[in-house]
Amino acid sequence: MHILIFKKPTSVTGIQFLKHNENLLASSGAADGIIKYWDIRYRSLAKFPVQTSTDCSTAKRPHGISCLTLDHSGRRLYANSTDNYIYVYNAADLGMPITRFHHSTYRCSSFYIRMELSPDDRYLISGSSDRGIHIWETDAPERPPIVLQGHKHEVTSVAWCRSDFDIIASCSDDLTLRVWHRRGFDE
Repeated sequence: MHILIFKKPTSVTGIQFLKHNENLLASSGAADGIIKYWDIRYRSLAKFPVQTSTDCSTAKRPHGISCLTLDHSGRRLYANSTDNYIYVYNAADLGMPITRFHHSTYRCSSFYIRMELSPDDRYLISGSSDRGIHIWETDAPERPPIVLQGHKHEVTSVAWCRSDFDIIASCSDDLTLRVWHRRGFDE
């Protein structure tokens, strides 16, 4: 068993095994917008990440990452940042993001905000501190997302139905769980 020990106290907020290399583990934290790859075969994990991303946030203060999601092919790694952007990285070679998702109303103001890809990788869905659910087309990050409204507080978690891609679920700090059908997405 390997244990990651960080020099400065910080929270690990995202972790993801990678598909292109079964020995690599991606991690993100609350302290900065950096993703680190760790080779789990080595005992000195805590000292030497094998790759790190570039923090591309233009915000004046450091922002963390609330969660990581890998697409089903294992090629793209999505990072939900508390600077209100979702960054997309080439999973095989970290560095600068290859694209990002944003909207004027989208807010990732806490580390409870989660995102998920549709089972066919065509859509990215994320909860938001603005009480909405934001759905982007993954091949068109420049297009505005579909924004679903209905919760009264921060939307923290979202999920796609695995057997019917036209159904999603969301839960919120308003203590509700909602199920949405595609016919309501386009309104």
